[in-house]
Amino acid sequence: MTDINVTLAMALWREGLAIIPTAGGGEKRPFAAWKEYQRRMPTQDEVERWFASPRPGGIVCGAVSAGLEVIDLDTPEAFEAFRERFGGKVPCERSPHGGHAWYRCDEIGRNARPAAKVDTRGEGGFCVVYEPEALIGGDGGAKRPTNSCVPRIPAELRAEMLAFVSGGEQDRQETGGKQERANDAQTVRDSLIAAGWRSLGTHGNREDFSRPGAAHPQRCDASLFDGQTFRVWSTTAQSCTPAEMPEPIIASAAEIAANSPDMPEAILPYCRRGSIALISANPKAGKTVLAIRTALRAAAAGRRVVYADLENGPLLWAHRVRQYAKDMLLPETLWYLDCTDHPSIDYIAAGLEAAGGEIDLLFIDPWGLLIAGDGVEDESSNALVSAYFLKVRRALKPFKCATVILHHQPKSGANEKICFSGAGASSLMRYAQSICRIREDKSGNFWFEAICREFDEPFKPVMIRRA
Repeated sequence: MTDINVTLAMALWREGLAIIPTAGGGEKRPFAAWKEYQRRMPTQDEVERWFASPRPGGIVCGAVSAGLEVIDLDTPEAFEAFRERFGGKVPCERSPHGGHAWYRCDEIGRNARPAAKVDTRGEGGFCVVYEPEALIGGDGGAKRPTNSCVPRIPAELRAEMLAFVSGGEQDRQETGGKQERANDAQTVRDSLIAAGWRSLGTHGNREDFSRPGAAHPQRCDASLFDGQTFRVWSTTAQSCTPAEMPEPIIASAAEIAANSPDMPEAILPYCRRGSIALISANPKAGKTVLAIRTALRAAAAGRRVVYADLENGPLLWAHRVRQYAKDMLLPETLWYLDCTDHPSIDYIAAGLEAAGGEIDLLFIDPWGLLIAGDGVEDESSNALVSAYFLKVRRALKPFKCATVILHHQPKSGANEKICFSGAGASSLMRYAQSICRIREDKSGNFWFEAICREFDEPFKPVMIRRA
């Protein structure tokens, strides 16, 4: 990917383009806190801070960049054909697999796929910049009729370009046709409404729905993306069709002892790969501080770490990361997953897949919002909480990461032995491999303590904050 220095970034910004950094680590997606910049331009100070050291970046499309839309052609042949036809009218830049055409128009759409290996990035979209000079002053292989960085074109020219990249009538027949796809998308939505799903409104390319008969009809249980892909976030909204029973695997103790590998790697002194640790403490005892600092240290040591935040939001989380990191260079292997709108274990699993699936350490903050977001309506029920914990364990099993879950514990009983008095927490305590807490002693010092099932040696308490 192309590193953009502060001079190039500011030139794009002065042209009214909302330039922001990518997530880093070779990822083409925007950085975690980018939702805010779908609504506002970044400030000059933000752009200068982001690109003080050259790094990859991209531009938020849509109204925030004055009606910006990008056609992304994913093959060199398609890009060169487009560039030959329209390069004199819109700036074109090459990408590793093809290229992008940049333009502004009063009539743009949301992200769409008009043909195979062709995408458009519109309202709610983001596109990486590979050749910033082509957008700022260079001709991008073509002479443009104006001096503007990204010209505004008439709707007729946009329609002509989209018709060209969709390949005409033959390609429309092969791919189902744009209008047929729109009709199919409408059919999906109509089917949901007919089945009793309630629309909560649209956000970019996503329309949120509450499930039929929901006790909390304003809560998002599922979302329809681009009018076609329907994802369910709430466990209570999923189908109850039982899966086919697998064939049981039974073996003798001698066979298990002879063929079992060593214990999984210890990612943290209290949590191994594939295990779940639970950290409980009073409110404001420093659970999130401890978790973020642990995540920073693990990522600085080369671990791939994902922090799934269900409570704070990206702005506060980023503020805390900068505060706790101090002069430390923020590691590119620490990823942030914003789950404040979708507190769901399925959403977290999808985020781990998006990060490549090769994760060493996952933080989930906090447990209470996760279980509520997934529709467990009685947290005092051991049966419901136990069943949900099994779902969490199954969802995380493919990633083989160490998982640390933060839990708000009520003050009553918090300073006794390591136990839980919160609703539903007793079930969580039974099944987590490590039970941890932050305890304040009589002198006002804070200690981190743990009981670990998978470690032979007892965990020695660690003082994490002095009075």
